[in-house]
Amino acid sequence: MKAQGNIGMLLMSFLVAFVFFMIGMIYVNPINSVVDSARSDLTCSAAPSTLSSGNMMLCLIFDLLSPVFIIAILSVVMGLITARLLI
Repeated sequence: MKAQGNIGMLLMSFLVAFVFFMIGMIYVNPINSVVDSARSDLTCSAAPSTLSSGNMMLCLIFDLLSPVFIIAILSVVMGLITARLLI
């Protein structure tokens, strides 16, 4: 009976991880639109010699925002799945 309970908890962790993944992926498009508007406001597509160092740094940070968000979502989802396997 204990093995069936562990399988049920594993399936529940997959379900919670899937829901968390879907909610995270819903937020990707709004984040990308905010990043696009911020990049256009900062004129990140201009030549690097015309940008100040602060604007260049902000452009780099905005470029990294989407991949970092997706990696964070994936790491939390994998943590939710493997937490049940390690206990």
